[in-house]
Order: sequence, then C-alpha cells, then structure tokens
Amino acid sequence: MLESYLRAIAAAKPGRMEVQPVKAG
Repeated sequence: MLESYLRAIAAAKPGRMEVQPVKAG
C-alpha cells in the first residue's frame, strides 16, 4: 500500500528515490 504510493512518486521523480531506498513507514 504505502510502497505503491512511494513507487508512484519515484516513477514521477526518477533519480532521487530510485537511488535511495525507501525506508519510511
């Protein structure tokens, strides 16, 4: 659920979230 949301953001802003793993939530 939350991962899907963060993944959507990473797709919209590739380069920052793609390099850094999401560890919030």
